[in-house]
Amino acid sequence: MWFLMLISLISSVAGATSPHKFYVSYGRMAIEDNVAVCRIRFFQDDLEDVLRWSSGDETFRLAATARADATFLDYISSRFRLEQDGKSLPAEVVASGEEQDMWWYTVQFTSETTIKKLQITNRSLFDLLPDQRNILKVSHFPSEKERTLYFVVGTDTYDLEFE
Repeated sequence: MWFLMLISLISSVAGATSPHKFYVSYGRMAIEDNVAVCRIRFFQDDLEDVLRWSSGDETFRLAATARADATFLDYISSRFRLEQDGKSLPAEVVASGEEQDMWWYTVQFTSETTIKKLQITNRSLFDLLPDQRNILKVSHFPSEKERTLYFVVGTDTYDLEFE
């Protein structure tokens, strides 16, 4: 009997407050010579909401199409930036796709010279989701240096050296 009362109490307390939604993106970046390639995963509903807002298109849906990739690139280019010697490296979407409730993009950045120092800024989804957290694992070759970066509102830029 006491067991059933305990279950009932736990159920009523658990139902009284709903858990806070977790807002996070996860990326992996590989840097070699003058190229940085990054694959970033977002929760699909969060990314769609932000892209609808930024594009002004309330009907926007994520899809592996040139139009959707261009909408994402327009948004991400000013929020996820790589700078070398004060110059922003151009970004290009090279692939995208769906993975359960996640959506991923592979973005390539190209420099005119070998990447030895880099400033990375990641403000992705901060516009509408102030609780957003962005995690990025960076691997440099041939040095094999690795760093894991944690981006939040107020801490959204890191300087890296690979020499």
